[in-house]
Amino acid sequence: VWTGFWVAVTADMFGGRRAALTAAWIFALYVPLAGFCAQLYSETLYLALFVPALYQLLRYAREGRIAAPWWRPVLAGSLVGLATLPRESGMVFIPPLALWVRGAGPLAYAPAAMFALSAALCVLPWTARNAHNYDRFVPVATSTGGSSYIGWNAYDINYDLVGLSES
Repeated sequence: VWTGFWVAVTADMFGGRRAALTAAWIFALYVPLAGFCAQLYSETLYLALFVPALYQLLRYAREGRIAAPWWRPVLAGSLVGLATLPRESGMVFIPPLALWVRGAGPLAYAPAAMFALSAALCVLPWTARNAHNYDRFVPVATSTGGSSYIGWNAYDINYDLVGLSES
């Protein structure tokens, strides 16, 4: 429900009430997401944190980077940092989103720095724990490469396309 709300609010920002209702219904009726809710998968928590972060960034850009409140990049960075903890692949989004947030003028990189710093502060305690336990630098986890390979491999099964009787 939480993530569906943020999907609808984001769609409303771009397409109005009708787009918001359509996006909310599509999100609610998408079968794999219903399966995630019934199981304790990390995708559920990841989406619950990442979708509001994207909304905050899009709202920040839409309001104009000069006139937008300073706390939007901080909140978005915190949410992306927290979303990175259950799904370490979220770290991939931090640098490009930070560059996207940067403004114009003499303080162009201040919003990007606030975004990246707030994301890093959320990941820092887990990184310190990993450094203590593994005696090496491990930001969140070491399975990002393997997970990306499995997720993007052409031979991986796409459960959206496989019939229920075949799985």
